[in-house]
This record gives sequence, structure tokens and C-alpha cells, in this order.
Amino acid sequence: ITCPADTTVNCVPGAGAGENCFSDLMDNVLTVSPETTGTATATDNCDIDVTISFSDSTEGGTCPQEKVITRTWTAVDDCNNSSECDQVVTVVDEEAPLISCPNDITVECIADITQAECLTDLLDTATNTDPTVTGVATATDNCDGDVDIDDSSAVAAGSCPQEKVITRTWTATDDCGNASSCAQIITVVDDAAPVITCPADLTVNCEDDSSSTNTGVATATDNCDNDVTIVESDSVADGTCPQEEVITRTWTGTDDCGNASSCVQIVSVVDDEAPVVTCPNDITVECTPDAGSAACLNDLLASALNTDPAATSIATASDNCDNDIDIVFSDSIEAGSCPQEKTVTRTWNATDDCGNESTCAQTITVVDTTVPVITCPTDVTIQCDASSNPGNTGEATASDNCDLEVDIAYSDAVSSG
Repeated sequence: ITCPADTTVNCVPGAGAGENCFSDLMDNVLTVSPETTGTATATDNCDIDVTISFSDSTEGGTCPQEKVITRTWTAVDDCNNSSECDQVVTVVDEEAPLISCPNDITVECIADITQAECLTDLLDTATNTDPTVTGVATATDNCDGDVDIDDSSAVAAGSCPQEKVITRTWTATDDCGNASSCAQIITVVDDAAPVITCPADLTVNCEDDSSSTNTGVATATDNCDNDVTIVESDSVADGTCPQEEVITRTWTGTDDCGNASSCVQIVSVVDDEAPVVTCPNDITVECTPDAGSAACLNDLLASALNTDPAATSIATASDNCDNDIDIVFSDSIEAGSCPQEKTVTRTWNATDDCGNESTCAQTITVVDTTVPVITCPTDVTIQCDASSNPGNTGEATASDNCDLEVDIAYSDAVSSG
């Protein structure tokens, strides 16, 4: 008997339980069948039709898909004379699985890890690039129907703290240690701008603080950066008067990757508060002479100066914003109980640069309480036949602080000589 040569064949898939069960079983059988590995031949001195049969003894190999079959061939002639030979069929698995990586993918970053929500943020970070999100490699093998697939990741920093590039290497290993790998690139990017919220538009008085300390500060949230940088810039336009202005305050929130968004707050600075005016005290002054023809100008000046603010005092005013208040006055005059007396109602008006105004009234009472100064003619002695009328004995004269035409009358008291 002559055995076929020892041979080595590649393994084939084991008989699974799926739809290819029978096909796998047949492949497995045919791989090591004599039709594949060869058949023994025999010659006999007498019998030209020797019966040839074989039996297999199988030992396990170094892995589940490998084995060593010792195939014993037996030749028997018609007289039951027999002889044997052995053929060794070695089944090996030297072929690595075929692995297919998921496509390269770009995903958005997620929030930085904060102390308050550490566990949640860690889970989000892990889930964001988890294979359940970014895809899992698949593999097939010539023999192993259940290939082990593992992955390992190398992380490279991106262009900003929230970005990174993950090189995920997938490795498929069959039961015999044959392995193949492929790489998937997962790019984590931050291209979403923060969401910024401005404080409400506000109107403040001119004396109030118009800085953001008083008018409010913008807030911002970001999909990845927990500490968005917020800055402000002001553009100031004149209002309708010197104390008023309109501030256009632009707030800009920028994350660590340079994504930015802005909003605008309008702060209107107004002056709608009137000055506080304080009138001088009411006052009573003595009258001045009427304007006579001889001293007309002097009398007019004296009369004017008598009730001039320089003599009767000037109102004062203060304002919340304007340091230079315009103060004017107007007089309303009522006649008194006699020609030289009168009542002056002086209305003081204080106006700031924005047109806000307030008034107060001062009463100036002009009185005549001074009696005239009268001068009698000198005593005189006349003859009994002379006239004793003032035309002969002289007339008294009088002057007054106010009245230029004092009425002079006389009366006589006669006693016997």
C-alpha cells in the first residue's frame, strides 16, 4: 500500500447554527476528505482488486480551528492479507480576519467637566465618542465565526481645548491569534458659538451709575466651554441735551475655540429731574421818592435799586446733573394802601440744560412808615393892623422820604394879648 503524501490544509468555518449550517458542515468535511487530501493505492501479487479503507485519528491543534488528523489506510486482498500506512493531514489557521472600520466621523464637543456635575459630564464625554455613537468595526474570518474585536484610542489635542483628534485602532483577532487592524479617525470639533443673553434695556438718571455694575451684565452658555469669556464695548451717542446720552453696549461672548456671539443692550441716560430752587426770604423795604422832574433819573434809579435783587437777595438752585443752572425772575406788582406802597411778587425760575424747571416766589413789601420832615417859618412879631395870614407871616415847608408833594395845612390857636 502507498499512502498519499502528508499534507497541510487551511481550516474552514465550523458548522454554525445559522442559515449556512449545512454549507459550513460540508466545507469542513470536504476540506479533509480523501477527495481533497489524496487516496492510498495498493498492489497485490495475486488480487488485482484490493480493498482499500481508512480510519482517522484526530488530535487538537494549538487553537480551536487547527487539528492534526492521522489517517490510517488499510489494504486487504481477497485472502484477508492486509497492510497499512499512515497519512498525516494538518489543518492550520494562518489567515488573519478581514476587518472593516467604521467611517471616519466628526462629532461636536460636549461640556467641560465641572465639579458640580462631574459624573454627568464624564458620561457625556465618554458617550460623545463612544463606539455606539461613532460606529463599531466588523470582521469576518475564514474559520472563526466569532472574531474578537477590540479597540484602542490615541488622543491628540486639537487647535483649542475643546477640540481633539482620536485615532481609534480596531483589531480583529481569531481564536488562533491571527490579527488584522484598521484605524478610524474621530474628530471632535467646537464650531458652535455661545448663546449670549444681554441684560434688559434700561433707563437711568443722569446722576446714576451707568456702568454695567449698575445696569447689569450679560450671561452666556456654551455647548462645551463652561467659562465663556464675556466682554463689553460702549458706543455713546449724544442725547437731546448735554446731560443726556444713549449708550449702545455690545456684549460679546467668546468660547475657548474662538466662536463668538454678541447682543446689544441700550442704556438711556436721561435728565428729567427739575432743579431745586430756593427763594430768598420775604422782605419789607421802605419806599423811595417818586420820580420828580428835577431829579427824575436819580429817583428812577433809587426806586429801581430799592427792590433790586442786589438789595432783596437772589434765589439759589441746585440740580442733580447741571452745575450751572440758569436763574431768572419776573415781578408782578400790586398797589398798596397808598401811592408810595406796593407789593412785589417776585417769581424765580431755575432751568437746567435739559429744560427741566422749577419756581418759587418771594414777596417784597414796599411800605411808607416814615413821617415827613416839616420846617415852620420863624416866629414873627407884627403890628395889629398887619395881616396875620401865612402869606404875610411865612409858610411852613416839608420834605418826605417818598412823597415829593407833601400836603401842608395849618390851624391857629389865638390867646388874648
